[in-house]
Amino acid sequence: MHRNIRIVIIGAVALTLLAGLAPGILAQGTPVDGQVFSTAPQAVEQQIDPSIDPQTVQLIVIAPNGARADDGVSRTTAQGVRSTILRPGLGDGDYLVYWISGDPGKRADAFGEDSFTVSGSTPCQPVSTATPRPPAEECLPDPPMGAPGAAIAVDGISVTLQASDDSAGPVDLSATVTDAAGSPVEGATVIFRARHLEMDHGELPYLAAETSPGVYDATGVGMGMGGHWRIAVDVTLPDQPPVTVFVEQTMVE
Repeated sequence: MHRNIRIVIIGAVALTLLAGLAPGILAQGTPVDGQVFSTAPQAVEQQIDPSIDPQTVQLIVIAPNGARADDGVSRTTAQGVRSTILRPGLGDGDYLVYWISGDPGKRADAFGEDSFTVSGSTPCQPVSTATPRPPAEECLPDPPMGAPGAAIAVDGISVTLQASDDSAGPVDLSATVTDAAGSPVEGATVIFRARHLEMDHGELPYLAAETSPGVYDATGVGMGMGGHWRIAVDVTLPDQPPVTVFVEQTMVE
């Protein structure tokens, strides 16, 4: 596993430069791994090992509730630097920062993990249709939960996850993504994250490959222990923030 060289938090001023940083100029920030912040950061950036092509690197930030805290876009903002903007509605808790690099559909060739904590921030407000609030004040919603083979509806799309086996070990995962009319959703970025709910072993994101219209697959996903697992399926459509669904899967020894 390649460890990251540096992850930094980007504040509001530096965030305005993300879209137009000149080559070689790095946004200033504070090393983030294990650090505690009083308000949620605006963005995260990471310098990548020179042996890895930055364009192949996906940055993934996970909120305390398991939803995606980033906007789903990994940007090259300077030589060897990838950045992602964080979403509104992020409150207190522990956040995970993953990066992965490699071909879609299989275990990442290189990856790394760090974390940061937000403590003492202004509480976000529950999402409410009765009393609309500015998006920055609404909490990041909890992902909906479902079972393998069952369609899970979220934000105008439907996600159905199938696992190749329920025996502990590497498994193949396949997600079918459709729109409200049942048509395949093509061109999405889909990431699988499998986490054992009884053992704190973390999770390694897998970038899925679109193998047919609206069908996204990854092979050899590590689920090597019996017991209860939660598979997160992150779906990002162009120009839209990621949506996440949870699927509970019981694996047997």
